[in-house]
Amino acid sequence: MYATEYDLLVAADRCRDRRDEMKMIRLASAAQAEKLERPSLLDRLMQRTSRALQFQASHRKVGAAA
Repeated sequence: MYATEYDLLVAADRCRDRRDEMKMIRLASAAQAEKLERPSLLDRLMQRTSRALQFQASHRKVGAAA
């Protein structure tokens, strides 16, 4: 398959490059998945604020109806 020792060395080098590329892709995918699982601090603050506002609004409606 490989005509010379040089061809074998080139193929081995390409194999290492591809393996390193795949490793970087797997690491980037894992980091991206972690980001999607964990919302940012700003997102969490916005969620808490909106929940607090909904809670206050629901209590005001009950107080006004009574």
